[in-house]
Amino acid sequence: MKKTASLILACIFALSLFTSCADSGKQDETTPSAVVDTTVAPDETTSEFDSKGYLKDSLPTMNFGDKEFNILYWSDREHEEFVAEEQSGEAVNDAIFTRNTTIENRAGVKLNFVGEKGNANNTDGFTNKVKAVIDGGEKDFDMIGTYSMTAGKLAVEGFLSDLKTMDYLDWKKPWWPDSLIEDATIKGKLFFASGDISANVIYMMYVTFFNRQMVTDRNLDDPYELVKKGTWTIDKMFELCNGIYEDSDGNGSPSIGDTYGQYAYTLHLDVFLQGSGVKVIDPSSDELVISEEFLSDKVGDIVSKVGAFFHMNDRAYLLTSNSTVHQWFSAQKSLVWNDRCRDGTTFKTNEVPFGIIPNPKYDTDQDKYYTLLGNPISIYCIPCDVNNEAMSAYVMELYASESYRNVSPALYEINMKYRFTDDATSSEMYDLIRSSVVFDLGRIFAKTLNTPFTTFQQAITNNTAWSISVKANSKTSWKKGIESINVAFD
Repeated sequence: MKKTASLILACIFALSLFTSCADSGKQDETTPSAVVDTTVAPDETTSEFDSKGYLKDSLPTMNFGDKEFNILYWSDREHEEFVAEEQSGEAVNDAIFTRNTTIENRAGVKLNFVGEKGNANNTDGFTNKVKAVIDGGEKDFDMIGTYSMTAGKLAVEGFLSDLKTMDYLDWKKPWWPDSLIEDATIKGKLFFASGDISANVIYMMYVTFFNRQMVTDRNLDDPYELVKKGTWTIDKMFELCNGIYEDSDGNGSPSIGDTYGQYAYTLHLDVFLQGSGVKVIDPSSDELVISEEFLSDKVGDIVSKVGAFFHMNDRAYLLTSNSTVHQWFSAQKSLVWNDRCRDGTTFKTNEVPFGIIPNPKYDTDQDKYYTLLGNPISIYCIPCDVNNEAMSAYVMELYASESYRNVSPALYEINMKYRFTDDATSSEMYDLIRSSVVFDLGRIFAKTLNTPFTTFQQAITNNTAWSISVKANSKTSWKKGIESINVAFD
């Protein structure tokens, strides 16, 4: 990539951002080392797995002398995954409490959670909080857990440590998804990670809900069988939606409140992009680039067919408010509905006889299904001015492994997979959905890239040719954003 004059200026700007961490990123030599106990704890065995069959971590026994371990987290998260003051009898709360207590006992630390707003509307405020602490030389935080896009901003602005340089973090363990670690490692550096460490990763998996009773009553193809055969595609989903329309309000024309094949929310149209295996950023080369596939005729075809579907008045209804999508599916006015799996917890199967399947493929040649993650997942990182790098890395690995053995099973097996569906096949589908999760750097770095997936949504909403949208953005805002990220990682 040619270093243009604008890129040189960007380099200078990025260098100034990194200056605050250049000196403060080193471990404080006055910090006492942890006490390492090489003996096996009384409750450990030689087995790689615990009593419930979950893989154990490979961390040595350590004790940091009851030192306070400060975690800055986004307080406006959509689902609790950080703090549990006491056991309450609720499975997920108690699992979080057990995880935190176990971490404190195993590491000899006292967890101290410090909340700061940091969701989509507060990314700048959260970033400024971290910047102020680093610039002030206070070294207040040992780990950060924040909203996905905020983590992207923190990385680009130079406030995070390279996790690949640290001991104790074992990226081969199952609590760190290969798909994220591989894609998020840019120029050999890894500034953030997620997976089982974040309960919101499970909450935010996009799925396709469908009304089982409507399938039976209308003698439609069984969506479960379509998934198993590998023929659950965008075209097939739209085919099932044809002929569903009913003039429920009797006004003589298609309108909100009628029965459709699908009610949808503009923000969730990304399921058709990521479900087709398309990523915004190609992380495979030395320099990050907007992926050729994202700019291709394939996405043009997706935009064209999805746009046409939602502009046929008797097929589907596209809404600008997500709450009403849920309302119409609950009222059994919609055959299918694409949203986060957490929304299945908001109604019971005796109210809506629903099933859950993956998002559709692009076509039958696609080798697998892909699960989009909603933006409100948590991503974890270590600030560049961390006081005791070894302690931060040790606790981060411990935090992830204990979440894998405690929080994920409670949320996934008890609350998600079984409690909120009476359908055994849907439970099986959850396994397929979870194993197909993909992470797209285009979403994590969306603030820097000027949200390219929003361009995809708008092209469908406005029924605009994709080639026009690409021409308007690929050589301007997207290119500048990619240059900024590459400079930052240099």
